[in-house]
Amino acid sequence: MKTSNAESDADPQTKELIGQFRKCKFDGVSPLEYLGRGASSLVFTCTAQDGTPAALKVFDPAFLAHNAAAIEEERIRRQLDLRGHPHPHLVTIFNAGFASDANAHFLLMQHCDGNVLSSVVERIPREYIRPIISQIASAAKHLEDLAFVHRDIKPDNIMLSEDFRHATLLDLGVVLPLGVSARQEDTATLEFVGTPRYSPPEFILRTESGETAWRAITFYQLGAVLHDLIMQRPLFHDKKPKGRLYYSIFLDTPVINRTDVTPDLLALARLCLKKRPEERLAGVKWQMFSDAYSPPTLTELRSRLTALRASCAPTAAPVQHALPTAKYQQLALVVKNALIAEGQLFPGHGYALHQDSQCLIFTFSASHQHSLSRQLHVVLFPSFDTGPYPSALASFAFAGPLSPSAIAEHQSNSAVVQIETQDSVSAAAVRICTAAMLAVAEDAGIDTDGITIFRLGHYL
Repeated sequence: MKTSNAESDADPQTKELIGQFRKCKFDGVSPLEYLGRGASSLVFTCTAQDGTPAALKVFDPAFLAHNAAAIEEERIRRQLDLRGHPHPHLVTIFNAGFASDANAHFLLMQHCDGNVLSSVVERIPREYIRPIISQIASAAKHLEDLAFVHRDIKPDNIMLSEDFRHATLLDLGVVLPLGVSARQEDTATLEFVGTPRYSPPEFILRTESGETAWRAITFYQLGAVLHDLIMQRPLFHDKKPKGRLYYSIFLDTPVINRTDVTPDLLALARLCLKKRPEERLAGVKWQMFSDAYSPPTLTELRSRLTALRASCAPTAAPVQHALPTAKYQQLALVVKNALIAEGQLFPGHGYALHQDSQCLIFTFSASHQHSLSRQLHVVLFPSFDTGPYPSALASFAFAGPLSPSAIAEHQSNSAVVQIETQDSVSAAAVRICTAAMLAVAEDAGIDTDGITIFRLGHYL
């Protein structure tokens, strides 16, 4: 057999293992051509008994002997559970077992030709970004439907065909069954299984809990891959040493802004990379990754706005009372943190407290980048009964100069949302501010094509 470059470059210990494994029987496959090795295994290309090109992963017995063999064996069994459940964009598992003559566990799987995404991310045509992330998301959704989570979606685990048209999610070695008991779950020891650069804060801290928490982690990892596709470089690429990387994971908002990518993809990546998992789950839906997905049209947004206005009873604005400025400021921070903290999604903005009119006014600057030709004002009328938080919020939006008479004129026609608990203030702020901005699109005649701030219909 011709010696491959990878085999020629291998260290003596690896070469010895290659020679031993070639003499052994692994599910009838042949011949074995060495590809490379990881921390725990050697990988070969081969041909399965039915003539299908395959990849054979053979686990180093010495590694398993010193590194929690039971955990690795359980991970092999988990991959075998996926046999018989193929997906066009998920690596197919053919077989797994223990070869007694090699004294080694093995895994036989689909062999994928091409290049890992991380090695070609700078060369991928921009029009292929949406299809690629759609394919990988469909594979992740397939795993979830089978009650599994991948846990390590990243560019190094994605294989692209030479023409960039077909993506395959690889490395099922750390898949986890959803709802697995603590006795069976190797992460019950709070071991981190994944890649920090492409993992959200709660996964690194091991504070995730429940099946929806794993979906939030998957959304983050998909968003991280989408970031790399858009920005053509790794997430937090310049954060060294490792301490700076972890600082960025917990505190830095990645910059995702390219003019040759559609606004909906930019917004999706930013939503996926939100630090708080509940924000990801509220803002991201599986269908948003689809190759067939398109942002809501103006007609659809108008329909949602009409339905929202109808649900915002009572129609009259709440009665106002003279209030301490501190309460307005606290409400302003709630709104900023809930809706407009992401500066790249919005033009320049600020807020002002108007005691005379008993309202809080957010002002967004005219912005060519956001196709916003005039200033946009979102006016909130809070109704406080007791405590620091409002019991109801009324709002309207106005484009252009805003005068006291305009405030008075629109106040009686404001949309109103009742607030039942302190925790729902943030959700109410998102809902009515989004409705108010959609009202501007409808009533003030602003062209919404390409305006990112009006593409928040998923909050409704």
